[in-house]
Amino acid sequence: VSFTIKFQPNQPDFFADRYGAEFNRAIQSASTFGNAVVVIRGHADPTKALIDMIKAGMEQGVIKRTGQSGNYRYFVQGRPLDLTQTQTIIKLIESGAFETRNHKPRETVQAALNLSLARAEAVKQSLVDFATAQSVNLDAAQLQPTGAGISEPIIPKPSSFDEAQENMRV
Repeated sequence: VSFTIKFQPNQPDFFADRYGAEFNRAIQSASTFGNAVVVIRGHADPTKALIDMIKAGMEQGVIKRTGQSGNYRYFVQGRPLDLTQTQTIIKLIESGAFETRNHKPRETVQAALNLSLARAEAVKQSLVDFATAQSVNLDAAQLQPTGAGISEPIIPKPSSFDEAQENMRV
């Protein structure tokens, strides 16, 4: 069973009543397969982390930018920087080379990880509450919330709010 729950920016809360049918399928599968583990994977949008990294990198002179607004190209140490390569971006941010007093992309990445975990935990609690209300026996230990943070975006470099919102999910 797989389904997606959408969230608002910086929010771990959602309207569970919209997901009754999906919750029923998940609860029935979990109770049918008692040894199964249900992974509840939360995600966050990478936009703020990208912006913080670029601003800090440019402030430090580590990132160079060419082109016009809406069509910028970025370079790190003379090499093109592809902002859609999420794992590369995360490694660069985690290196600490892109930290300034005003822009702290590592903190942004950590905040996104915390938010994604909070979203997953909110879904777990909602599933447990839903099962209880339906008088369905559900072993909460089967439900494992995890946070992916910005590491698995649907759209790695969103160009609109609607695209960014695709990444705000469980």
